[in-house]
Amino acid sequence: MSTLLGQEVLDRRPFAPACEAFSEASFEQVRLADGRVLVVKTFPASDWLMRATRDTDRLGALWNAGVFDRTPLSVDHAMLKTERRAGRRVVVMRDVSAALFDVKVGISHEVSNAVLAAAAALHDAFWGSPVPGLCGLSDYYGLFGFDTASREGDANIHTSQFPRGWHRFAEIVPSDVADPVLRLVECPAALAGELEREEGTLVHGDLKLANLGFAAGRVVMLDWGSLTCWGPAEVDFGWYFGQNAHRVGGAYDDVIADYRRAEGPRVNERALDLALIGALVHFGWRRALWVTENSDPDLRAWAADELGWWVRRVRRAFDTWSPSGPDMARPARRELG
Repeated sequence: MSTLLGQEVLDRRPFAPACEAFSEASFEQVRLADGRVLVVKTFPASDWLMRATRDTDRLGALWNAGVFDRTPLSVDHAMLKTERRAGRRVVVMRDVSAALFDVKVGISHEVSNAVLAAAAALHDAFWGSPVPGLCGLSDYYGLFGFDTASREGDANIHTSQFPRGWHRFAEIVPSDVADPVLRLVECPAALAGELEREEGTLVHGDLKLANLGFAAGRVVMLDWGSLTCWGPAEVDFGWYFGQNAHRVGGAYDDVIADYRRAEGPRVNERALDLALIGALVHFGWRRALWVTENSDPDLRAWAADELGWWVRRVRRAFDTWSPSGPDMARPARRELG
């Protein structure tokens, strides 16, 4: 019988996360002789997400640099140990699966506020203290773009959807928004460069509900590494909002106001507009598929209204900044496979 953390392992079995994940990591649930139940996550040597973000072992670098010793008490990363085995990163975590949010149910306005407060505490803890080796913002905003789709082809169930989604986006979104968004999908470095001009902090990078929860009065934040960046705090909010806004109780504009209150005087309104543009660069393809390929007419109508909110808000954000210059002069309409 094997041991883990100095305890005999009584049982181990495959463990499936509650929702579909972009990563190709594998999971086991392990029961120890002292009664603890743990989850062991093993990263692949490489997967599409790691290739897209140039991640060769980012989580290990963060761990070895002591980053997780500096996270505030309000943030629970759940990790107990990590090591390399046979060229793969293995992470031992407390089993917090029961504490994670149910993505099918969503969360209340009040719970969302608690998440934003914990994220603000994280940002405050690292403000002005750069961490090396993180995901570059150009790779971050190019994650769901044309280069990723071209590199991975149709073999991956996730990346094969990107071109179709962006073509649908170009068809149904007004050109004054669709064209600049698609230019940024084609050239994410332009948006990244604007954000890199602003003050930065540690950005978790993947604050979707499936990675979040509550345990013992703390906010659980899982899945650090590939998408962990250095940038304005608004980058974290853009992803959180783009992934979760439709699952948070209350009006979208109220959630943005909640973010402003959580971050306080460090809120950067220019970076917020840029991050909301970035949220559509990340997830416009998905929203376009919701509108055009959902078989339920009521859900299609809801999705069209939801995408309409994003179009109006990003149109306003383009008053702050919009891609321009000779390399950005023509709308992206690349035909992919």
